[in-house]
Amino acid sequence: MKGSETAEFQRALEDFALASGHLVAIELDAAGRLHDYNKGFSLAVSAAGESHGQPFGAFFPPRKGNPQAIVPGLPGGLAVPYRLVSWDGRELLLHAYPLADEHILLLGMPLNPDESLAMQRMSGLTTEMGNLVRELRRANRRILDLARTDVLTGLPNRRYFYERLGEAVEQARHLRRPLSVLMIDLDHFKRVNDRFGHAGGDAVLTAFAELLRGRARAGDFPGRLGGEELALLLPDTDAEQGQRVAERLRADAARLRPLDEAAVFTVSIGVATWRDGETGEALLARADEALYAAKTAGRDRVVVAGSASGGAVGAH
Repeated sequence: MKGSETAEFQRALEDFALASGHLVAIELDAAGRLHDYNKGFSLAVSAAGESHGQPFGAFFPPRKGNPQAIVPGLPGGLAVPYRLVSWDGRELLLHAYPLADEHILLLGMPLNPDESLAMQRMSGLTTEMGNLVRELRRANRRILDLARTDVLTGLPNRRYFYERLGEAVEQARHLRRPLSVLMIDLDHFKRVNDRFGHAGGDAVLTAFAELLRGRARAGDFPGRLGGEELALLLPDTDAEQGQRVAERLRADAARLRPLDEAAVFTVSIGVATWRDGETGEALLARADEALYAAKTAGRDRVVVAGSASGGAVGAH
């Protein structure tokens, strides 16, 4: 677990430990060593001194009938229960949960002479902790989605688009496949805001974002980079194909009427295709230069970066 999930999980775990009494909490790393543990563990196994980095078997030796390895979970997200015997003969009931980086979380409690009562209590604690872990994971996924999404359009935001751009470039390099990107700008957007207000501008942005999302093919990745500037990532697409995609998008945008039938809106588009050894930022910069050329040439057109004629197509 990383970032906000780590902090939230730690706070929840501490609250849970305080509320549940004799909770034993152990985190094992991928090699089966103690990465972290709570006071309940030290008390339960009479551990003296520093235990971080010690192998799990030092406290629960195999000669006591303990398993050689801990399995962190069953299909369906169910925790795996383990009845373990410490080096000094104390019995504990622990449940194993998977964490990030192949770490394992063990939660449980010592078994007292009234085993039926201990088993009943542990079952309740395990259910409660399992629910807490699932809720935290759902919340973390929701936070991640919000951090990656532009609030107005619902498209991936600039940060997420750049992340996927870098991944797409690495994939194109590895598979030796073409990759193109479109940089798109809504023409005369300031005039839209001046005439219809910011609510009108938002309506135009939202309508075009919906068009962009609907025209994206399987594997394509649209995004809003900021203001009236959007982009579309086109894996497995060469310059000629990218130009065709851009021209269809330009033509469809001219038919949008998000405000009234008299208000016509157009877009300018720059197209660039990845060159071997080029970074994602450099690719996007060339698409941006082509976009600037499209706007300079009169807007409502497509320009392909690097073509001999400038690659301008569209309304003239």
